[in-house]
Amino acid sequence: ANAGDYYPKELLFTGFAGGRHLDAKASFPGWGNGGGLQGVSQGAIRADPWSGGFASVWSYGTEGGGPDKLYFATISEDVEFVQEPTPIFPDSPGMEVSGSVAPLGPDRWLVAYNEAPTDVLDDYLRIYFEDWGLPASLRSTGAR
Repeated sequence: ANAGDYYPKELLFTGFAGGRHLDAKASFPGWGNGGGLQGVSQGAIRADPWSGGFASVWSYGTEGGGPDKLYFATISEDVEFVQEPTPIFPDSPGMEVSGSVAPLGPDRWLVAYNEAPTDVLDDYLRIYFEDWGLPASLRSTGAR
């Protein structure tokens, strides 16, 4: 996928068959500012054992600070969208992240995700960058 932090253009879906790379036909527009902000973030893709294709979910936030929304799409074995990328909960005011997907049957999918009423990025970054008042020795070695 071309969804890195440094000016990503799009989320690309491609495939390999018989040792040969298939052209990427399915893509979802993205954006990034080169400073770590990007539109496409966490997601998952799973095989569909009934069709030979795939389903994918990912979070996407609009440029300018809109809350991340969870998108869903199905992809054929020829790497073309069967169901175009669609926000699952377009009217939800909250942020939707950490999506995952699992097949339940033909054209049936289970989607799991986290929802928050506000942007969770600040709290997420605190996990890595705040000391939480713990001694340095405990932070570097763990409690076990």
